[in-house]
Amino acid sequence: MRRTGTKLVTRRSVGILTWVALLLGVVTVVICGACVPSARADDLTYSKLDEATVRVFSLKRVDVVNARSPAGFAYAMGAPDAGHGSGVLLSRSGLILTARHVIEDARMLAVQLPGAEHPLPAELVYADKEHDTAFLVVASDTPQFIELPAQKPKLNVRETVYVVGYPLDASRARPQSEQGIVSGVLPDGSLQLGIALNPGNSGGPVVDAQERFIGIAVKRGDPRAGAQGIGVAVPLEVILPAYLAVLKSPELPAARSRLAQAAGREQARAELLMTLLTADDANNAWSALGGKQGVPSTSPSVDRQLALLARSNNDSPETLSLAAAQAWNAAAVDQARNQSAEAHLATARQLAQRAAGLDSGLVRRSPFIAYVLTGRDPAASAPVSAADRETDLAAEAEARQNQGGGGTNILPVLRIGPTMSLHVPFQIVGIGATAKLFLADRVSIDARYAYGYHFVEDLRTSHYAELLLGVALGTWVGTPASNHSSFYTRPYIRVHALSLEAGVLTGQVNLTGSANGVLVGNRVPTQVSLPQVGLRYTHLYWANAGFMTDVSRHSVEASLHVLGPLLGAPDNAANSDGALLKPSSFGYAMEVDWQTSYYAGQSEVSLGYLPQGQWLTFRFGWSYLFY
Repeated sequence: MRRTGTKLVTRRSVGILTWVALLLGVVTVVICGACVPSARADDLTYSKLDEATVRVFSLKRVDVVNARSPAGFAYAMGAPDAGHGSGVLLSRSGLILTARHVIEDARMLAVQLPGAEHPLPAELVYADKEHDTAFLVVASDTPQFIELPAQKPKLNVRETVYVVGYPLDASRARPQSEQGIVSGVLPDGSLQLGIALNPGNSGGPVVDAQERFIGIAVKRGDPRAGAQGIGVAVPLEVILPAYLAVLKSPELPAARSRLAQAAGREQARAELLMTLLTADDANNAWSALGGKQGVPSTSPSVDRQLALLARSNNDSPETLSLAAAQAWNAAAVDQARNQSAEAHLATARQLAQRAAGLDSGLVRRSPFIAYVLTGRDPAASAPVSAADRETDLAAEAEARQNQGGGGTNILPVLRIGPTMSLHVPFQIVGIGATAKLFLADRVSIDARYAYGYHFVEDLRTSHYAELLLGVALGTWVGTPASNHSSFYTRPYIRVHALSLEAGVLTGQVNLTGSANGVLVGNRVPTQVSLPQVGLRYTHLYWANAGFMTDVSRHSVEASLHVLGPLLGAPDNAANSDGALLKPSSFGYAMEVDWQTSYYAGQSEVSLGYLPQGQWLTFRFGWSYLFY
């Protein structure tokens, strides 16, 4: 029993000691864990170069893009064309070097210093499109900066280099670095780097292993073309002359002065721009439209900044456009959730009208504002087919290509199709083709060709052709409106245009010789040409505005042309009645064209008089037109 008891005591002791050891181990781990600091980003050290590398935010305009709900319905959403890149501070007084494409066409600019809580408003001082470089300035003291060396460091092929910047995530507080090598020099003098660049790296400094500045990153290889791990940098020798010129430029102090004079307004705009690009809730409307439950239809963070601007009376076309997009996108979410969208729609349209009233060029510059002002609705009442979606995308691409043209940016018309026509004095009934390119605020090209039977005894075949080039003298755009049906909303706009046209009409006419008014010889089809010049008035009374989602364009045109002198007629030639030609005289022709719908095609009627051969002219044509 004693031995047994001893055994029992021993087992109990071992069990107790085991539990005590385990407990002491856990306590030790906890204590050691508390004593040893965790690895955090704040524990990393950053060099002077890192502290001088900044984020650059920019806003160009507000676009409109198609989004789709889980139910398959299409919605037009306002999408700010905003982005971010990198830059590097070059002076204590806030001069910043970046890539030009980062700030190209920007209407709002802001710069965020590493670790800073608030952004700084910025102004463009200099931009070089050829070399993709630009200089910005902020009206603030920036103690962390780098000085450009007077000469570039000597580089070797396969030498290690680093790109510093803010790739992908605009909300990162500190810059990141990527390592690569110098691959070579491109024909234009740029450096080719073996390095993986990402969106957001553009404008960031490129340095060697000793952190000596050698250039800035400007682009990466196109992955769609199979390029991987390739970057391009603008070298110091290109940057340095521009930098020295900027230091002496009067635009530098002028830009600082403008920023200082509007410090409050510009700071509020910079805060808005940063919030738009970095706030966690900036994409609420898109998430809500995508079906995510519990997500509000708008961004409280962005709304807060917009409200501050409105209360301080700091409205501008850009901020009003952003506010309109917020309200418009909320309306789209309301419609997707089968809720009333009238309040949000009314707000969006009112803000869009105010924005357009402050800037006459905004409708041309911002596809979203042009879209809203048509009176359209963000939601389609029926699912959109794949063909319609492709049409929308093609129309959007066309609208973007027409940006910055100095006009309405809403009336590109391309017509082409078969035509049937009757033309006198060319005496031909034929079939051919007609084509027309019409940019209401720019140019027009009108061409037609017909081949068919000529009215002579043996019914030989013949042809005629016409080419007219026009330059718009003026374009007048009416108030956008829309026609609603149970299936869709069709926007339209009334447009008046006046163009100056010039061109040539050529074809075969029946000529013969004449002696003292007596016919000599047989009638022979002879190729002649008639130069012409005149005016054309175009009225599109049902024109698609914004995006060409409906091919129907109702229009009427009227033109008056002076024709002559007659070219190509032989001496002493006469018309088929024996009247002697007067090649040096001038005639005229009046034409009326009309189109009632895509399906009815376009009809043309022309009447005129040509004293060259005492001809009364007549032409009737009809074309089935493909857009």
